[in-house]
Amino acid sequence: MDDSSSSWKPDSLNLKQLRLRLGLSQCDLARQLSISTEIVRTWEEGSAEISVSHTPQLELLFQQAEMCSYEVYSQPLAESELEKNDLNQIESSTI
Repeated sequence: MDDSSSSWKPDSLNLKQLRLRLGLSQCDLARQLSISTEIVRTWEEGSAEISVSHTPQLELLFQQAEMCSYEVYSQPLAESELEKNDLNQIESSTI
């Protein structure tokens, strides 16, 4: 994973993408940030600025989303390698 994707700039578009990537509803995100759903909605609509005080929490959520995305991408690769190794370990006399 490269560092270029790890800087998150809070704005309405990427907040909604972040929330959806994490599988969260507006209500879920509001609960995590201890704010109202209305505030999340206004941030996503762009009718209110994202509070600077919530930026660190949102940055952490972004990092978690990136890690989850990387794990989802990596898991099938790891499983494929394990399957190859398992197949190589089967003795032909047992087949």
